[in-house]
Amino acid sequence: MKAKTNVYCRIIKSLIILFMLTSILAVNGCGKKEGSLNLSEDAANKVYVPPGKYDEFYSFLSGGFSGQLAVYGLPSGRLFRVIPVFSVDPEKGWCYTEETKPMLMTSHGFIPWDDAHHPELSMKDGVPDGRWVFINGNNTPRIVS
Repeated sequence: MKAKTNVYCRIIKSLIILFMLTSILAVNGCGKKEGSLNLSEDAANKVYVPPGKYDEFYSFLSGGFSGQLAVYGLPSGRLFRVIPVFSVDPEKGWCYTEETKPMLMTSHGFIPWDDAHHPELSMKDGVPDGRWVFINGNNTPRIVS
């Protein structure tokens, strides 16, 4: 019985020593190392755009089967707007009024959804001017600007 107790004591002592060594190594690893970034140089601060300032670029992304177009600012990654192109949107009233219902009419009748793909900016002399965004629907033959 005494032999078993000694074995358990050795195991517990070994675990305590291992825990202490691991703790010491972990605490020493938390210090600032040579060549490491300080807080003002982290990735989030590099892409931060303060309120009231403009992003350098804007990305227009298709929503696929949602039938929507999303507008993101770059480099901040802020979502500015989700535009319902080929879908009804009760929040904005899109395709609920008599003025907007015809926007979802196709040669196949009223289709309140589509598979939106391939947004493209308008161009002048082969250079994007950003006046318009064109997007097509893959389910029905529709292109919207």
